[in-house]
Amino acid sequence: MSKLPEQGEVFALEVSKGVDVLFRVVAALGKTRCVVMTKQVGPLPHDSFEVQPIAHHGWNRPMLGGWVSEPAPPPLRSLGVVPLRPGESDQVLHPETWVKLPKKTAGLSHKVLPLCAWELLVRDARLQWRWDHQREQVLAEDAKAEREKKNAFEAAIAAQGKRRATLQKKGVASLKRKRFFAAWKGAVPGALIKEAEGALRDAVLSLEGKSPAQAARRLASLVRAFNKMDGRHGRRFDTADAEDIMDAVGTVAFACGVEDAVFDEVIDAVREF
Repeated sequence: MSKLPEQGEVFALEVSKGVDVLFRVVAALGKTRCVVMTKQVGPLPHDSFEVQPIAHHGWNRPMLGGWVSEPAPPPLRSLGVVPLRPGESDQVLHPETWVKLPKKTAGLSHKVLPLCAWELLVRDARLQWRWDHQREQVLAEDAKAEREKKNAFEAAIAAQGKRRATLQKKGVASLKRKRFFAAWKGAVPGALIKEAEGALRDAVLSLEGKSPAQAARRLASLVRAFNKMDGRHGRRFDTADAEDIMDAVGTVAFACGVEDAVFDEVIDAVREF
């Protein structure tokens, strides 16, 4: 059965072909172990270790590490246990210990490491090594990822604009067959889905040929109907439900030519969920 690492145990992580960084277990508290990235000074086993900082992508902390509660997973390789030097475990603090300290100082705060997962430690160690040795490449990759994110966002906005333009052109009649809450299936009681879809369908059918002002008043009544649905069928609307409902109402409002300011002042203003 796998067990937690021992105090003083050293692990190697390959960060590039033939290149390792080291982790060392420097403290224990209950069922947690504090693991920090270290630099070996001298040959095993008669050696010492220096904790390494985390500085990639704007970080500025004196130690890269955290408190884990699981055995070390692959790709970490145990190199054995090197007994801790006197005072070595004093360089870190558990969050619970920090909270209980009668006097807190900036110096002590720098010793506090978070509860963590090995996966995060491995990720940060790889990032830190690349930041130290391949920074130009990392920055180029970051810039590319940012461009791709921006392009994806702009494409999504353009697609949304195209859908809205089509909806505005076709009008509310184009929503007669739309199912507004298909994503609720399996997560929301069927009776509530049926009532919600029915309320939207009735509103859509009643709005064809109506002016924006008439539509705003009708949709305010629809939102009041949803106020009454909240808590029916054994479910109160959560934040995601509320967003889905108001997105659906907003889609109908846009198809009817209701302006955003009117939507906020007349329709959304009566919402209670």
